[in-house]
Amino acid sequence: MNYLLFRFTIDYESSDPNMNFRIDPNDGRVMVRKELDRDSTERHELLILAIDEGRFLFTITSTCSI
Repeated sequence: MNYLLFRFTIDYESSDPNMNFRIDPNDGRVMVRKELDRDSTERHELLILAIDEGRFLFTITSTCSI
C-alpha cells in the first residue's frame, strides 16, 4: 500500500501571480510558460506545495529560486 501520494502545485497567488511558470503535478518539474525578461525581473521565487493525497493528508512547502 502506498501511503505517500503527492500532488505538486505552485502557490500562484503569493509567488507567481503572472503565471510565468507551471509545474507537473505528478513529478514536480517546474517549467516556463512564457519568455522571461531579466531586465524587468532579475529573480523569481516560487512557493512550491507538495500536497499529500494519501493516508496522512499533509502539505510540505519549499521555495524554488530562478
